[in-house]
Amino acid sequence: YMSVIFMPIFGLGQGAQPLMGFNYGARRYGRVRHLFWTSAAAATAIMVCGWIVSQLFPVPILRLFVAADSELIPLGTQALRIFSLAFPIIGFPIMGGQFFQAIGRPVPAALIALSRQILLFIPFLLVFPLFWGLRGIYAAAPASDVLTTLIALPLVLRQLRELRRREDETPEAAAGSPATSAANPSRPGPPFAPTARRRRRPRRARAPPGRRCATRISKRACRPWRKRCGGWPRSSTARAPTAWAWCA
Repeated sequence: YMSVIFMPIFGLGQGAQPLMGFNYGARRYGRVRHLFWTSAAAATAIMVCGWIVSQLFPVPILRLFVAADSELIPLGTQALRIFSLAFPIIGFPIMGGQFFQAIGRPVPAALIALSRQILLFIPFLLVFPLFWGLRGIYAAAPASDVLTTLIALPLVLRQLRELRRREDETPEAAAGSPATSAANPSRPGPPFAPTARRRRRPRRARAPPGRRCATRISKRACRPWRKRCGGWPRSSTARAPTAWAWCA
């Protein structure tokens, strides 16, 4: 059941990550911020729906996995309701980790991911049962989710403020281009100015007849050589298939 709830969140994050990365590389920081808040809001909405279903209908969910008269129904009902307490806020740190991966910040992304799964969850799993018994095991997951959200919140907000500052410093990059397209004024042009075209090399003048050309030719190159030099080639060695040639 938990995999069914979290699967759309991870799919949403993996879909938004390349979009945020492409726009970050193009210096369109406004789009990066918009994509993050949109994905975080969508993830929060999905998790709120999962939290409502888990709190209101735990028994029908458990009957999908165990028998209706099983003794695990009361125990599973309590476990599911406690385990899903932090569902409404867990979408933000998950999208925050994807956001840091998209902009090339692996340390905050790893910190957020490891805090929820290892750094906080395992100590809570060992300490909470000493005080609350079996309920402490169930409460380890929502406690780690809450603290992970508190860790991710200042990191993400600080990075978003940095993107806002960069957007204010480079308004032309945030808008897409300093000038609009000539064909369509409402459509922005390329984010970077086009480079100047390289000049073509001037063609070499044909060698006049009777002057030696500094090229080795073969018998197969007679016709192109005639067009190039203005006459038939004359080999310095009659029997050699390839030799230095003069233009006749």
